[in-house]
Amino acid sequence: MDLELAALLTVFEVAGVWIGVHLAHAVDAALLRRAVGALCVAVGAGLLLRAL
Repeated sequence: MDLELAALLTVFEVAGVWIGVHLAHAVDAALLRRAVGALCVAVGAGLLLRAL
């Protein structure tokens, strides 16, 4: 197991969570809900196209 890679990924994951928490508290809940819904639809469409 590559511990350097694991440490680097952990740093980026923690930073992403920290940024996400601050963004979630700064943005209007309705806007955040729409953005997450749009992201889910986009990912689902991408998976569907990839499967075809």
